[in-house]
Amino acid sequence: MARPPIKLPGWGNENWDENENWDENENWDENENRDDNGDESGDESGDESGDESRDEDENGDDNQKGNGKGKDNENRKEDIWWDDIYEGLAEQRVVLLTEELDNEVTNDIVGSLLDLSFQSPADIYLFINCPGGSVANGLSILDTMEMIKPDVQTICIGDASSMASLILAAGAKGKRRAFPHARIMAHQPWSNKLKAKTGILAVEHNHMDTFRDDVTKLYAAKTHRQLSEATTLLEMDSYMTPKIAKAYRIIDDIGGPVGLDDVFAGLGGNE
Repeated sequence: MARPPIKLPGWGNENWDENENWDENENWDENENRDDNGDESGDESGDESGDESRDEDENGDDNQKGNGKGKDNENRKEDIWWDDIYEGLAEQRVVLLTEELDNEVTNDIVGSLLDLSFQSPADIYLFINCPGGSVANGLSILDTMEMIKPDVQTICIGDASSMASLILAAGAKGKRRAFPHARIMAHQPWSNKLKAKTGILAVEHNHMDTFRDDVTKLYAAKTHRQLSEATTLLEMDSYMTPKIAKAYRIIDDIGGPVGLDDVFAGLGGNE
């Protein structure tokens, strides 16, 4: 606390009110103390608010972790659900091709075909709803279908485009079907590697030429047509209804698989 000024005689301060000056100093000290107390209270409130915000952040992190765990549990449940479906279909010798032909999908399809062929020589039902994909992957499925002993029935249930249309046509003779509102599209293989260097692009071009020749010959063989007719069919994107695909001999009939009429009754087959 500040001390009051000393009263000096002869300085014109005989009428100086000591108490008044003391009060002013008291007030000043009180203000100073109030500032000090304000700083302390500010620090305390700041610390408290900081603690509260940290608690909220921790609670938010816990909630996020909880939501993440919840989504993981839902994904696991969905995976288990799909596994049960695929297991049940496999017992009926049904294989689904419902995604683009990448390496993983192709390995799954080839593995399923081999596994079922080891179990029994009975027909395998390959249901197709696929936009196409890698030519090499499609040919590996086609080769597997022809190498195994069981007949592979092919059934287009939605879309069979590009390489998927060739897989559809490669089914066992007389056992290639399409649902009434399915769509089939056939065309020549093409490459989208436009950013490759000139040398690599030339190699890719030669590679695709070989694929084109192979695919054209396979279409001709599977549809029992002349090579020139298959070439004309594949010159551009050829979109077909089941009736047109039947006329082109890509499928044999419209409806469900052969031998499963009790399951697929009423699909409007045999048109």
